[in-house]
Amino acid sequence: MTAAVAANFSKTLRSTLDEAGSGQMSRALFEEVLLELPGLSRDELSLLFAGFGSSEVVDYERFVSWVFDASSTHGVSIWAGLPGFGDELYPGFGTSSSSPEQLPDLRNHLSPAAQILRGDQSIYSRLRTRTAHCGASFARCVKPGIDDPRATGLGAVACDASCYEVFKELFEPLLRVCHPGFPQEVVRETHPENRSASAVRDLTLERATTVRICVSRNLQDYPFPPSCSRPQREAVERLLRSALESIQEDGLAGRYRPLGVTAPRFGLSDAERDELGQLGLIFGEPETTEQLAAGLGQHWPDGRGLFVANSRQLAAWVNHSEHLGLVSIETGGNIRQAFERLCKGLSAIELALGTSGKAFAHNKQLGFLTANPAELGTG
Repeated sequence: MTAAVAANFSKTLRSTLDEAGSGQMSRALFEEVLLELPGLSRDELSLLFAGFGSSEVVDYERFVSWVFDASSTHGVSIWAGLPGFGDELYPGFGTSSSSPEQLPDLRNHLSPAAQILRGDQSIYSRLRTRTAHCGASFARCVKPGIDDPRATGLGAVACDASCYEVFKELFEPLLRVCHPGFPQEVVRETHPENRSASAVRDLTLERATTVRICVSRNLQDYPFPPSCSRPQREAVERLLRSALESIQEDGLAGRYRPLGVTAPRFGLSDAERDELGQLGLIFGEPETTEQLAAGLGQHWPDGRGLFVANSRQLAAWVNHSEHLGLVSIETGGNIRQAFERLCKGLSAIELALGTSGKAFAHNKQLGFLTANPAELGTG
């Protein structure tokens, strides 16, 4: 369920299925309504309905309030009971601490990771006994592309910075898929990075209405979001929240809004939500099997947050798919101005993190390291 669905859920149910206005409806009928939404099975609903009615009827207004209101009157969040959103890994491949001995049949799996493993099954045989520094198994990295045969992404994630070395037999071919020109063998030289505005052509796109430039970063010495424990995820949020709130420069300073059971929808008013939603600055819970299998829903919604500058020209997502996603927004088509603002914001965050002895995960050959190999490099 998304917050957008929930906004008018009770109102819609009352007007269409509860004309008497009793606040209750047939449990069987309510189950049919919810089963149309992604991520819920009948068995899961039976667990979730405990305390909200009987086998015959359900108090749907209290149930919906429990799911989405500012605080839970039932004591826990609904998310803890949904597959892939609680403390446990999404059911499927690679849920134990070690990798299974054999891969499943991958003939109908479409992701690049699945195709690489299908093309050379010895890769899995060699890597399945290895673990990343954070303890994640190889199976954990390739779980998204195995659990979701129709995965539209790469089908694999790096659980921490070490994965690019420990499991390089998979990640180097993946990097060649998503980064054209990536050498057949990693060239042992420093990855280029230039934050000077002069590095960007002084070009204005006449027909562009908005320019958006984004970068992804993860903190050094922490597992990446697919493999974070709850305490680690919350520690990352505290560090990045402090860094973001320290930004004082005009046009960049703003407000951090945590996402949590006690602050659904980032504590935004309807008007704020509409405004930021139109700007594309709000993120919701993972919705696809690939995302859930990657671990992006674990401990939801805890340890996540949204930073938006008062100018609405800089925003940051914390613990969404990477520890930090930073975006600069420029009305019109001035690319250099958007890039310059992004670099200023990034430098301010790095400076603040440095005072705590923290830095972003970086490799001199690959650049800044990300869970999603497609985001690796300078961006």
